[in-house]
Amino acid sequence: MADYMGHFQRHYVAPRATDQRKMNQQFQGKLYNLSERYTDMNKVVFLAFFYAGIFPMGFLYGAAALLVHYLVDKFCLLRVWKQAPKIGTELTNTSSRFMYVAVLAYVFSSTYSQSAFPYDNACEYQGPNTDNILKKYVGFHNLTSVDDSVNITSINDTKLYKFCNQDFIRDGFKFPFFPEYQGSDKWMTDDQETIVTIFAYTLLFVLGVSVVLYIRYLYYGVKTLFVGTYKPSGEASSVPFSFLHLPAYVPQNKIPDLVYPSFLCNIDDVPHKHIGWDPPRGSYDDHNLIYTVPGIDVGDDANAEKKNSMFSVVKYYPVEENED
Repeated sequence: MADYMGHFQRHYVAPRATDQRKMNQQFQGKLYNLSERYTDMNKVVFLAFFYAGIFPMGFLYGAAALLVHYLVDKFCLLRVWKQAPKIGTELTNTSSRFMYVAVLAYVFSSTYSQSAFPYDNACEYQGPNTDNILKKYVGFHNLTSVDDSVNITSINDTKLYKFCNQDFIRDGFKFPFFPEYQGSDKWMTDDQETIVTIFAYTLLFVLGVSVVLYIRYLYYGVKTLFVGTYKPSGEASSVPFSFLHLPAYVPQNKIPDLVYPSFLCNIDDVPHKHIGWDPPRGSYDDHNLIYTVPGIDVGDDANAEKKNSMFSVVKYYPVEENED
């Protein structure tokens, strides 16, 4: 958004340019990558979802980050960046499918974090000789360390604890983290077991839906290698394309030092309404590279073979208004 170099080019270099073309070059803007923008957005969403189980405020921070992304990208799109090439919807569709991964990560991490609470690997000891063990610790004790001494009083109501592994992943990967997997070392409360059970069944449901969807995407991806899957959208119009003011495919090349594209073909027979842009002054021939090659007369049919081997060929077949 700061774009220091862009401001320097527009406000300092451009007014001091020696001609109009060089001045226009300073206003082209900075090239941006749409895939990079989607990557940044998906990164924020994934982090907010993945750590939501232990940090629910991440949703608020993630929403604030996405809002900043939206405002900054909108400003840069209108004020800083140059016009990007037109692309299809495949990138958007791929990014939307990533949301399934984010939701799955959210349910997985939330179930895992809830099952391992309170993360101290300490379970209440309820084995034999409990009273005899307590008698050894009930009373007054003085613990002396290097820096200071601490007085500790143990009473009869003191509970005994033992080590227990509360990690379902590192302890044999007990998926999908049902409370029954605790075994004899029980550390979950009744309410915690209810919440973990709900999360575990939700995890199985989301995992099943995600597997079905990705198998479907994989099936259609492999199918496109062998079977045509194109389906036209909409209905065929009775209005010919020649009557519309829409750009057609005309071979052009974008040269970094030039503001406007350069043609790579003879466009004398192509209507200007199908080119897609208008020259600031002069004609389209000033932006056509076929006129820059010495020794070739564009209008000479004798050089047709040489021209066709060097440049693209564009044919235009107009439709008469009385034709159906």
